Amino acid sequence: MIEFFFCCLQQLDNTSSAGYDGISPALLKLATLTTWEFEQPRTEDDIKRDGLHAKFNQYCVDRSEEMGYGAGEAIPLGPIPPPTTKVTYEPNLTRQLLLRILNLCLQSGDMPNVEKLGIITALPKSEGLVTSTDNMRPIPVGSAINRLLHKLLADRLSVAMVRHGLIDKSQFAYIPGGDIHEPIAATTACYRDRK
Repeated sequence: MIEFFFCCLQQLDNTSSAGYDGISPALLKLATLTTWEFEQPRTEDDIKRDGLHAKFNQYCVDRSEEMGYGAGEAIPLGPIPPPTTKVTYEPNLTRQLLLRILNLCLQSGDMPNVEKLGIITALPKSEGLVTSTDNMRPIPVGSAINRLLHKLLADRLSVAMVRHGLIDKSQFAYIPGGDIHEPIAATTACYRDRK
């Protein structure tokens, strides 16, 4: 389930607009898949540790002959630490929280009411001046989590339908292993042959 979850997260549309909750799929994708790196000043413990390393290095230099090094031979010392430390943040907690929300929705068979809300945009069905709502097509844009859940369900359902042979053999689009280019080419070839 986790691999499938990450696959669906990576397929979220970066250009899609934000829904009712104001979170765009691109932001959800960024918050759950991006590893963050930033520089952080060294802590007091880091400075104490560096001081202990410096004292140990000086101790070795003072006793180089006892340790088997020649008089002019250099003792290999550790690198000088930089003034900052690189910190890497993996968004594991964000992923776990999102996966928990989606699993709870699947187990309960319901979504929170706020996830059911959407922004509806009316698009004209044809070009020209629109004077009636009959010529408008309502397009709802739900929240990013709702869209992710629907993508998960659609992908799982299409895999199950193909595996169990529940889809007609003439159906090619939007199924695993399906390709719309072959049927379009076949249709175009038939049309050309008629002329």
